Amino acid sequence: MQPAPDNALAENLDATWLEQKVVSADGQADDLFGFRVLVSGDTAFISAPAPIYRPGKVYVMKNVAGVWTATQELTATPSIAPPPNWSDFFGWSLSLSGDTLLVGAPEVFNPMFGPVGGAYVFVRAGDTWVQQQELLAADSGNFDWVGSAVALTGDTAFVGAPNHDANKGTVYVFTRSGTAWSEGTALVASDGTSGDAHQFGGAIKCDGTTLMIGAPGADYSSTGIYAPGEAYAFENDGGVWTETQILRPDDSADGDQFGYSLSIAGTKVLIGAPAANIGANLHQGAAYLFDATIGTWTQTTKLTVDSGEAYDQLGQSVALADSTALVGMWSHNDDFNSPPAPPKPGSAYLFDASQGNWTLSNQFTASDASDGDSFGWDVAIDGSTIAVGSQGSVDGNEFQGAVYFYVPDDTIFADGFDGAP
Repeated sequence: MQPAPDNALAENLDATWLEQKVVSADGQADDLFGFRVLVSGDTAFISAPAPIYRPGKVYVMKNVAGVWTATQELTATPSIAPPPNWSDFFGWSLSLSGDTLLVGAPEVFNPMFGPVGGAYVFVRAGDTWVQQQELLAADSGNFDWVGSAVALTGDTAFVGAPNHDANKGTVYVFTRSGTAWSEGTALVASDGTSGDAHQFGGAIKCDGTTLMIGAPGADYSSTGIYAPGEAYAFENDGGVWTETQILRPDDSADGDQFGYSLSIAGTKVLIGAPAANIGANLHQGAAYLFDATIGTWTQTTKLTVDSGEAYDQLGQSVALADSTALVGMWSHNDDFNSPPAPPKPGSAYLFDASQGNWTLSNQFTASDASDGDSFGWDVAIDGSTIAVGSQGSVDGNEFQGAVYFYVPDDTIFADGFDGAP
């Protein structure tokens, strides 16, 4: 159960960071360890949804004297036993609120419909996380992908089902009373229509006051017709979540998948558009910053990378904290109609606005980077700690995956580094 640490110094644009690579000791090929990463103080959660032949896992990790160590492995206990060798995709999405963890599993099995999806609530009991309840939507159907995105705030859980209603998408809302969760009124886009392929609920973030829901649309369409990608802002008015605005970038274009990834920090939201074209570069990707200081969400900055290339897919993952933005670029050609670009290692870019303007301050790549490692698939930032998920091979196991933790070298002490925010 003990992940293997691999410490190295990573030289970047304007700082030196200490890197620790973590892999699961019980890892196998196709685990996708690092598919989702979540960091909160000295605790981290790393998912391995293992979408082939076995249930997914979420690893609970603690930072002890600067070293991240696994302390528990979480798996789902479904109300209905799935067929043998069934993968529930447990860990496809994660959200934490205090001592409650919400885990999405978009292929939870239903004997009438097959894979419909759901989510699982875990609560902390001392130093152990225990399952509290399985969340299933009453009207979910085959391949609705309930749980492909989740968000948790206090006693309210939001569970996305982007394929529901012919890919129109729905976000299910559950509330907790005591220890029991019940389903309430689902959220849908005000401009949505059945079969519009907007995939509302493909990404969700909530800070308790503002709820942001992404509707990125599909990454491939046999018809060649794509939704432009949008994000929907909801506000909490006495416990009722009401849509207040639809966000679109100033240069919105069909198929850019705006809304694929989201992060909220105060009055700012960072939204990824990994399939956005930059000049002649198809799907180079971008991330957009919106601010609601004056009450209305307004685009303030578009983040791109000057050295970017076609199919970099910058904006695959985003994380926002105060004046810092972290944006993942996993480098993948998702266009079936074009020759694949040569594979290269993924990256994560750190942008800083402490001096007023957003500027690129660091580029992270794995110290053992390899072509096609999908480094940057997911990113997280908390205080001085950065985590980046990678879907690369480990000891010959293809797609086993790894996570790379980084802290600035000024946190290093004689006994290691503290890694705390």
